[in-house]
Amino acid sequence: NQYRHYFILALLFLISEIIVDPRGEFPLNDDWAYTKSVLFLHEGKVDIGEWPAMTLISHLLWGFLFTKTLGFSFFALRLSVIISSLAGILVFFALLRKWSNSVAVAFSGAMVLLFSPLYFNLSNTFMTDVSFNTLLIFSVYAATRFFESRHLIWFVLVIVLSLILVLMRQFGILVPACFVIGLFFLKEKKWHYLLTCAAGIVVVYAALKGYESYLKAILPATASYKFSGGVSVLSEQFRDRLLSNIIQRHAKIFLHLGVYIFPFVVLFLPDLIRQSKKILLAGSVLSSLVICACLFYDEPAQMGNVFEDMSLGAETWYETLNHTFVDHTHTWSPVFAGVMNVVKILFSAGTLLFLLLALIRKGKPGLNSRGVFGLALFFAYLFMILITESYFDRYHIPLIALGILLLSCLCADLRPSIAAGALPILFFIWISVFGTKDYFTINRVRWQAYHHLHRTLGVPTQQINAGFEVNCWNEGLPTWWQNFLTLDHFNYLIQYQNEPEFKKMKHYPFQRYFPFKKDTVTIFERETKIAP
Repeated sequence: NQYRHYFILALLFLISEIIVDPRGEFPLNDDWAYTKSVLFLHEGKVDIGEWPAMTLISHLLWGFLFTKTLGFSFFALRLSVIISSLAGILVFFALLRKWSNSVAVAFSGAMVLLFSPLYFNLSNTFMTDVSFNTLLIFSVYAATRFFESRHLIWFVLVIVLSLILVLMRQFGILVPACFVIGLFFLKEKKWHYLLTCAAGIVVVYAALKGYESYLKAILPATASYKFSGGVSVLSEQFRDRLLSNIIQRHAKIFLHLGVYIFPFVVLFLPDLIRQSKKILLAGSVLSSLVICACLFYDEPAQMGNVFEDMSLGAETWYETLNHTFVDHTHTWSPVFAGVMNVVKILFSAGTLLFLLLALIRKGKPGLNSRGVFGLALFFAYLFMILITESYFDRYHIPLIALGILLLSCLCADLRPSIAAGALPILFFIWISVFGTKDYFTINRVRWQAYHHLHRTLGVPTQQINAGFEVNCWNEGLPTWWQNFLTLDHFNYLIQYQNEPEFKKMKHYPFQRYFPFKKDTVTIFERETKIAP
């Protein structure tokens, strides 16, 4: 009986995966680059390639474990992340139960994270975002158990997980650094644990620097990787970048957190509303709506390379990245756009209303070591994504997970209303599951069209523009992705709409579910062939 909720979470995830059907031998998003690196591991060498701007090796070794056991395939690598995702959700449920002392709150929070459009979609790729988040959840769980029991095994596990995490992304160094902050709030053996953790940080950082020394020897000068220690926080360049990123990104970050956390906080709004005075409640409601309308009215609800208009997953055809759709993507509709504009204001305003009512009420729980650790980790990660050069909506996943965790502590004494949270969670399930199902269908059709040209008709890959993933994968050969943004060198084109100087050659109709309609991917052939 105590494992019933774990079983239900796993069952819901399994049913969702059956609906999505994540099988298929093709890359998704940027995972073509990581897949090539796993291929190198099968040849006995480590090569993260020029594309990744992260340490990556932990992620590659996890995928390599599956391809070594099941044989090399895109699906085997995708399966490694699906399993990582499920493990992360189950541990997240256990963590939430400890922080909130409520099974209902823990189950609801786990559901909100699992079916967040960002999280669920990336769980079905070999991208690093979900695996990083899983390791982060494991680290917070180990730290929580240590703060509860003071058992050395949990302390050691925090350091070990930090080491694995930092060898996936450099951001992993935040875990032991924030763990130190939590240790300051211990009442006994504080300095003993602080000194021990400091030694652990030295070990983690030394491992990172040693690995980076190896990368310096093997990476070309053109690689995207940014080595640690190369940024001076006192420099004018750093301050300018931080200020510029805050201006450009603050609204998007707050909007996504407000929208993606809303199905969790709405559980507690009925109880908070009952406890609030009418004048205070009316002022909070009005303030929340006005603030969110002013901040987010002109802010697109979608961004980056996951949640793209009415399809989950990047629309990475030539026509979308080259702005053939000047104003809207292929699946845009005014009705859906209008609904999403209402949703983004209401959801974000609901989250802000919860924060206002929860923070000003009496009887708020005080901060303890685990709460300080979680809060420090949230703001440290937020700071990191404000100083990075690249920025995508998928970077928000750890903020969503940590936000749910921290809010579960803030409302531990409130009575959740499962009925209040049911509708927005079902809305997320619909978007995530059927949007991701369409994502796979589109890519299957795209690769079916490509294989018709390449394998059946013998057209060289270099003459086919079939979108970002196809051109970057290039049958596992060195990438030539920069050519993808032009049609000058291609005799064949695969996408939705035609381009000048091309004619229709072959159609591939398919059924969409998000939105529900028939759609078609087409092979276009250049009317006057270009000599290779």
